[in-house]
Amino acid sequence: MDTRAQIAADAIGSVRAEGLEPGRTVVQVLDRWIGGAIETEQLGEAAQRLATGQSVAHLLSHLKPVSPHP
Repeated sequence: MDTRAQIAADAIGSVRAEGLEPGRTVVQVLDRWIGGAIETEQLGEAAQRLATGQSVAHLLSHLKPVSPHP
């Protein structure tokens, strides 16, 4: 497993350990980050926006879909 995929898996695991399930948007953002479609800086921006209830559509709308990770 590559580094980004492992980091994303760890993050999702941490969320699930708290009894929560990551939302679809979170998974989409992480999948695009793993695939290299968005940069780490954009991932941080997305996390901040999602934490405050803001939209991340601008980060997702202009990007080509990437294949989901296994």
